[in-house]
Amino acid sequence: HPAKEGVLEKELKELYRFDDSCNNTLELSYKSGIVCNSRFNVAQKSTSSFPTAYLKLEVRNGFKLLYSYYIDLNEKPSKEELQEAFERLKKDIL
Repeated sequence: HPAKEGVLEKELKELYRFDDSCNNTLELSYKSGIVCNSRFNVAQKSTSSFPTAYLKLEVRNGFKLLYSYYIDLNEKPSKEELQEAFERLKKDIL
C-alpha cells in the first residue's frame, strides 16, 4: 500500500541520512492484510500466529539486486523493527 510505504519511508529518513547522488537504490515494500486460504496451511494457521504482513528492503544498482531483507510480521512494522531491518542491511553489506 503506497500510503503505508510512504510512512515507513519517512520514518527511515528520520533515522538515517541518504545520499541522492548514490548509484544504489533502496526499495522498501510492506504489505498487510495477507490471508492464506491454502488447505496446506490449516494446521499452521490454527496452532500458531500465521503472518499477516511483511516488510522487505532491497538494494539495487539499476536492475541488479545487490541485497534483500525480508521479514514476516503479524502487524505493521514498528519503528524499532524498521530500524533493526536497516541496521541488519548495513551490517550485511558494509
